Amino acid sequence: MERLCTPDKRLRIDLALRERGREAEQGMPCLRVRLDRRVMLNWSPLAPDVPSVRWRYAGAATVRTLSPFADDLPAQELVVRFASADDPAAAFAVTLRCAGTGVACRTRPDVPPCLRWPRETQGVVVSPAAPGGFARLSVAQALADEAVRSATLLYAHGKCAALRRGTGGWLLIAADRPADLPANRVRGWLAEGLAELDTGEPARALAPSAAATFNCHLPFVVTPVLTVPQPMAWAAPRLEGVTAAHGAALQRLRALEWRDAEVRWIRGEIGEYVLAARRRNDSWQVSALTAKSRVWTIRLPFLDAGRRYRAIWQHDPQPARQCFVPLPDVVDAASRPFIHLAESGGFTLDLEPLESGREA
Repeated sequence: MERLCTPDKRLRIDLALRERGREAEQGMPCLRVRLDRRVMLNWSPLAPDVPSVRWRYAGAATVRTLSPFADDLPAQELVVRFASADDPAAAFAVTLRCAGTGVACRTRPDVPPCLRWPRETQGVVVSPAAPGGFARLSVAQALADEAVRSATLLYAHGKCAALRRGTGGWLLIAADRPADLPANRVRGWLAEGLAELDTGEPARALAPSAAATFNCHLPFVVTPVLTVPQPMAWAAPRLEGVTAAHGAALQRLRALEWRDAEVRWIRGEIGEYVLAARRRNDSWQVSALTAKSRVWTIRLPFLDAGRRYRAIWQHDPQPARQCFVPLPDVVDAASRPFIHLAESGGFTLDLEPLESGREA
């Protein structure tokens, strides 16, 4: 068995020859991907599906440590070659790359991806006829159409992932929650190799219509396609009675870019809500949308420690209850504002730094 891990050991990729469900010296090369010991891909076949052909390792595997990131986030690459046990002329190679919580797989020659998932895994795909513009199906149904190359995956064990299938490979970005997917640092680097495989052209030349699809009713339906900053593509919201604060937050969120280093994706769940912040010089703009009414205690850990900020709010009407005190005019990193969001509601918050000794 060959194994590839990220330095923190969170992401583990196992590659082994298997026959009749067990590891063997000859058989079908299969791949398993785990995040925090949770299975994301479950022994998916990699080789051409040729009856009666058994494969064996052809030489030693090659492992390299790569440094594609400015912040010293290391990446790993594994190249494994296989040959047919019956026909020496039949051969192919598998290249795996991993960094952070992302993994990309390429095969030479091209082999259509065959992916196996844990039970009860769901796939969210773009579907203009469905409410909100998206369909939430079993992963088998979501990817049954070969034309559907991208999906957001929701696992029964609580993890999630963004999947992109190519002609001879695939890319999987795993995460603890959907809010982590748009800002994944390794996404563009891994997608670049897959894009070149699909088209033979550099990834920067690609201009897909939607690198990330993002909706206030179904936030964080993302597909790791683009490798250059581009505003997110939004499906038309289909919520009724949208509040003014929701509309203002929506206007801001439309302009965010998934690779913008100044954007913080703080919270988000598919079909529920999204909370994001964007830095502008020393100031911050916080925006939130929700489909259903909810109450939040807002945390602001991204603010500079020891610095105070003037807070300018646009929000839904707050309930006339004692626990809902007026929202503060001045906050810092330790502040915990308590706010109510109406159904189809939201809020915006502008944070401007105060000069030392001045309150407002």
